[in-house]
Formats: sequence, C-alpha cells, structure tokens
Amino acid sequence: MVGLGYINVEIQLTNQRNIHKRSLFYASRLYEGQLGEKGKYKTLTKVVAINLIDFNYFQSEDYRRSFGLKEDGTLEPYPDDLLRLHFFEMLKFRYLEQNGKITPNDRMAKWLRFLTNTDDTRWDEMAKQDPMLELSVEKLRLASMDPEIRMQYEAREKALKDIESIRDDALEEGKLEGKKEGKKEGKEEVALTLLKEGMDIQFVIRMTGLSKEVVEKIATKLDN
Repeated sequence: MVGLGYINVEIQLTNQRNIHKRSLFYASRLYEGQLGEKGKYKTLTKVVAINLIDFNYFQSEDYRRSFGLKEDGTLEPYPDDLLRLHFFEMLKFRYLEQNGKITPNDRMAKWLRFLTNTDDTRWDEMAKQDPMLELSVEKLRLASMDPEIRMQYEAREKALKDIESIRDDALEEGKLEGKKEGKKEGKEEVALTLLKEGMDIQFVIRMTGLSKEVVEKIATKLDN
C-alpha cells in the first residue's frame, strides 16, 4: 500500500494469453479486500495495477498502455478514478530505445530501466537522473542488507528460472498447447520449493499462476 492507494506489480516473461484478465482479477481483489466484514465504502482507495510483460500484447506501437473506467459517450473518468491498469511491453520498449525513439526526459522510461537493471555499477548513475530514483536506489541498498528480503528475492529469481525452464521443456517436446497436466505438475514443484523456502501463499500464487486452492493443498501436505 502507498499513501494514495494500493499497487499490484505483475511480471510475466511468457505470453499466457491472459494478462488482461489476470491483472484485472488481482486488482479487483485488492479493491474488494480493503472492505473487510465491517468496513465502510468511503474508506476504499484507489488500486493501480502495473504489469511488466516481456512480449507484445497490444496492437499499439507504443510500449505503454493505460486503462481506466470512463463513460462511453463523453469519456468522462469514473469518480475518483478508483481502478487503473498499466501495461509496459518490454520488447517494444527495447526496440524503441535501440532506435532512438524514446526522449531523454521520458520519466517512465527511466523507471523501466531502473526496474529491469541487472548491472550493479549503474545504480549511482540512475540515482542522479531523478529524485525519486535516488530515493528508490537508497531503499534498494537498505533492502539488500536485510537477510529476509534477500531470501525472498533469491527465491523469486529461482522461481522465474524454473518456470522458464518448464516452458522451454514443453516447447522442445511440442507440448505447449497440449499435455497441460505435465506443465501443471512442474508448476506445483516450483510452488513446493517456494513454500519450503518460507514464502507466503500469495507470493507463490503470483509466481506460479496456480490457484489458491492448489497452493493451499500443497502447503497442507508440507505441514504434515
């Protein structure tokens, strides 16, 4: 949660053809989950979904798409702009950047470079580009010193690699569209690994795409 509402960040490396529904589902759950049993509607705050996807999904040539609720005729925004979905297509972003089609003062481009940076020597350079980036770099350094946060980061990296490996194996065997049971079993193995590492159920659901019921069942077996 942030001062103005709730944010859900989703990362997808492969096109499962459901990112638009997946993003809306998790954003809606964040909105619904604020109320609780005795909550009041006036306490509900804005939910923003940020999706970083490493494939092309929309027909637009721009790398970013933003969706919100609007009136059909006048395009008047829904009161309070309570739900917004952002999608950033990294393939298009890299293509536009390599061809010099992104302006130097594009603040969103700076954030995407920050979020996808893997070169530790570039943090200081990025921090100088924007005051908020400087603050983020400092928080990142503090987080890297926390053993628990470091463990979560490493578990996430392992999960992403395992999921990618499952996908590659399926491609090689010609089973990406068929034989879904084998792919499901592979994801369950990833879920089991994450749970053994102490990751919470919601984190495992986001990383694997498995249902809450399946993950909870795996967690119950692990406890026993």
